[in-house]
Amino acid sequence: MATSARAVWTGSIRFGLVDVPVKLYTAVRSQDIHFHLLHDQDGVRVAQEMVCPIHKRPILREHVLKGFQIDENHYVIMDDEQMEKCAPESSKTIEITEFVDLADVDPIYFEKAYWIGPDKGGDKSYRLTVETLNRTKKVGIGRLVMRRKEYLACLRASGDDTLCLQTMHFHDEVISQNELDWEVKQLKRKLDEREVKMAQSLIAALEGKFRPEKYHDEFRACVMKMIERKAKGEEIEIHKPKKRETTKGSNLLKVLEASVQAAKKRAAASSN
Repeated sequence: MATSARAVWTGSIRFGLVDVPVKLYTAVRSQDIHFHLLHDQDGVRVAQEMVCPIHKRPILREHVLKGFQIDENHYVIMDDEQMEKCAPESSKTIEITEFVDLADVDPIYFEKAYWIGPDKGGDKSYRLTVETLNRTKKVGIGRLVMRRKEYLACLRASGDDTLCLQTMHFHDEVISQNELDWEVKQLKRKLDEREVKMAQSLIAALEGKFRPEKYHDEFRACVMKMIERKAKGEEIEIHKPKKRETTKGSNLLKVLEASVQAAKKRAAASSN
């Protein structure tokens, strides 16, 4: 963990009668490229205002209400005092209510990751929690209140020394497969066993260990390089990428065979 990282939350993890004093640190730093909106006439930044579409004039913030739309022209107005009644009770505890196998948690539920470090007096109980989670191969499921919002959370060991907490989507936030505009039963047709075995061979040929440092955001790198060149006054030439054809069912076996051969050649070349 970088020494410059600051804790975004302090409290404790609780399971049973055990309390582990901890601090939470943001685990992922966004590297998105952000652009400002400029006026094309004079190059200054554009100011954004809230405007009433009926009166065609700006509205002061104190005249803005929160409304929940229940039909086309009907809103239920809620004020801050009413919202306060439903706000989760402030808590400094991550209450772990059960332990489950990580394989039983579909990654689609994971949202944002945080590193967890021990707070004062928590070193021994922290190390004990990491060791126990590693030995049992379990993760803890519980709840966390942070910045006046309640989160479902998953506590897991990351390596031999560190705890990681991931906030999770609630079940009703995840779109069910039954809501998709295609039916799963369409995919129940019998497959050609030759194609299945060839696909397995392709996976075997491309098998490796996950090393995240190998992967980079090529789009971001390209945009930043283009910005640097434009800042120096260079002309930018645009080349459209070639469109790849979609694999058809009729030529699937041939495509798989060619893919396996290409993967083997790349593997042989990289080993030399």
